[in-house]
Amino acid sequence: MNNLMRSEWLEQLPDYLAEIMQQMSLEATAIIAARINYIGKVKKSDIHKLTNALAYAGADISEIERIIARFTKKSDAEIERILTEVAAEDDSFAKMYYEAKGLVPKTYITDAYLQTALTSVIKQTQEAIRNLSNTTSLFYQMPDGTYADIRSTYIRVIDQAIYEVQSGSIDYHTAMKRAMLSLGKGTRCIEYMSGYHRRLDSAVRQNILDGTKQLNQTVMDYHGKAFGANGVELTAHAISAPDHVNVQGHRFTNKEFEKMQSGMDCKDIQGRKYKGFPRKITEWNCKHFAIPVIVDIGSPAYTDEQLEELKKSSTAKYDDTQKARAMETRLRTLKEQKNALLESGDEAGAKQIQKKITAQQRVYREFCTQKGIHRDYVRENVPKYQKSITKEPKLLKSNPFSDVTQEYYDTAKPGVGKVILEEGYKKAHHQQEIETAEWLVKEFGGEFVILKEANKRNIKTPDYIWRDRFWELKKISSITSGDRNLRKAISQIKSNPGGVILDITNEVELTALEKQLQSRAKRSDISGFDILIVKENKVIKIIRYKK
Repeated sequence: MNNLMRSEWLEQLPDYLAEIMQQMSLEATAIIAARINYIGKVKKSDIHKLTNALAYAGADISEIERIIARFTKKSDAEIERILTEVAAEDDSFAKMYYEAKGLVPKTYITDAYLQTALTSVIKQTQEAIRNLSNTTSLFYQMPDGTYADIRSTYIRVIDQAIYEVQSGSIDYHTAMKRAMLSLGKGTRCIEYMSGYHRRLDSAVRQNILDGTKQLNQTVMDYHGKAFGANGVELTAHAISAPDHVNVQGHRFTNKEFEKMQSGMDCKDIQGRKYKGFPRKITEWNCKHFAIPVIVDIGSPAYTDEQLEELKKSSTAKYDDTQKARAMETRLRTLKEQKNALLESGDEAGAKQIQKKITAQQRVYREFCTQKGIHRDYVRENVPKYQKSITKEPKLLKSNPFSDVTQEYYDTAKPGVGKVILEEGYKKAHHQQEIETAEWLVKEFGGEFVILKEANKRNIKTPDYIWRDRFWELKKISSITSGDRNLRKAISQIKSNPGGVILDITNEVELTALEKQLQSRAKRSDISGFDILIVKENKVIKIIRYKK
């Protein structure tokens, strides 16, 4: 029997991809859990050093983004493998009909249309999975039942952890355990316009099956036209929905299949009649496929006796199978909660969850035995907790640098403010400082006081007072001049540090520049300041340094 006709082969196609997404979810959650673990272990003498989630968000969210990018590459490769395998099965099924008509079989390797169809569905499916698994599409369910994306989740949970530690609350561990149990339910994604959230691994499974349906429909329709198909054979599976169970596995002429898809009564090639039904084959979560065939060549994949057995099985087991799926989801959720608690350092809480896992496994095992349902070990498992996931020291250290570009724009009052020249300021000699100040008022607002130069020898005053602190403007044309001018600027603002505005005048590699600026900032003797990197009156990035 060709694999296209085997429901168990089709159903296992997404297994490894779902495992990839589960591993990604585990590692993303582990970053948040490790930070909570770190905050919970801070010594009392160092508690004052904890600020807020934004102090850690830059490094941790970047690490989560790197995790997502790494697993996206894996998922892209797996999607291509799955759909290429499906295309090969399509070609294999069609081969006997080509040969029966004396035609040279078309394949996705030799035929340009089939190659294009395969490539198109691969790209569409890859894009769909990427859209489900990025930082703005992945959601966690909060303890209050609401949903938040990864960044919002991170800020809410970490700020709560810091608050609990700094307030000296004896209930810190209880509060954090509640948060981690919530995160441990696994990542969700929005799939419908209604805003309904579903598990990421479940959504991925459905997307792969949708991609498989689309590919099968496109490829087999093309094959059917090429070898002269005059009908279809419906696939069959053991747990069919009641509305399709009677017609599955049978062959229908094209005319009768069109009637079926229109909701009309129809008959198969043996003359057996079937009442119409509104749900079309292949649509509305239907797992069946309609494979183009030449109805009088070869035999259907299933005999009438086998289909009758499948029908009996389907009628009895359809609802039971749905209950089994719910139990498997419950087991995955519990195992993810256990992983999250272990990563956050709560071994006692993890042991409590393990008791629930053991009890649920017993219920699931007994249910499958009683109902005669195959126990699906793949669907009940999640990747095991591995402490090495977050062993890297950088994840357990506060990052002194954070990207505050969005924070500046969130608090901006564009155009609200003015530029004031300090008495005695020589306007003609410093037009660039004035133009930059005027632009920043338009961009962010606030009052800029432009300071005159000091009259004392070897003393350099800063250019501005903005937001009640000193700011200095420097032009840079290379990484070296950026390092040199930042060093000079720091010395000019250090008595009341606000920040440094670095105006890029030439093409500079930004990643290398940022790395050099961070190195210089760490060597400075001030506790913190902001660096505005701008070019041609456009903000490139705003970095905050805070020891």
